[in-house]
Amino acid sequence: LERITSLSATLWTKLNALPGVTPLLDGPPPAGLVSFQIGQGATQRDPAAVVQRLGAQQLWIRDLADPSCLRACTHICTTVDELDQLTHALNQEATTC
Repeated sequence: LERITSLSATLWTKLNALPGVTPLLDGPPPAGLVSFQIGQGATQRDPAAVVQRLGAQQLWIRDLADPSCLRACTHICTTVDELDQLTHALNQEATTC
């Protein structure tokens, strides 16, 4: 559990630092689920389309309907390199808004 919460805090911190990406929680999550949005209002990226584009890069996250957002999940076997790959891809998504 400590590893999972540490990884989710790392991911939350990385996402919070990306322009155009907004985590839904005000602080790191208490478990391995990190929910966030890319863009705001009319510029918000379609979560389902983002999931498809990331899946084509072998990056697997989910989209949720209510609230409309993306959700990444950290596991005990998640690596920091994987978090870096995800945040890099999300940064590219956010900068093309």
